[in-house]
Amino acid sequence: MGYTEAGFIFISYFYLTSLNDWFLCFKLTSCYSFTFSTNAKDIGTFYLVFALFAVIVGTAFSILIRIELTGPGVQYLNGDHQTYNIVVTAHAFVIIFFMVYFILYSQVII
Repeated sequence: MGYTEAGFIFISYFYLTSLNDWFLCFKLTSCYSFTFSTNAKDIGTFYLVFALFAVIVGTAFSILIRIELTGPGVQYLNGDHQTYNIVVTAHAFVIIFFMVYFILYSQVII
């Protein structure tokens, strides 16, 4: 964000009063234009960001699975075998459907 854009946002904060003026100010910022873009490269970037978020969630599930398997019996899931099955299934769904697919689709779009 350049000096002039920051100055425009600072000035508009004090002088814009109506809801339409606030929306116009928000629409002129780069966050709005990037979020609601129809540009293929921006959409591909969104896919990659969501895939990286899915990697973090899937890795957390994987770590929970590995911690549970460090010793015999149920250790960290409070004696509930069904919770372990849910964590394994959630890990598979997150990695396959939200990480792999989104990374592949982002490469096609970019």
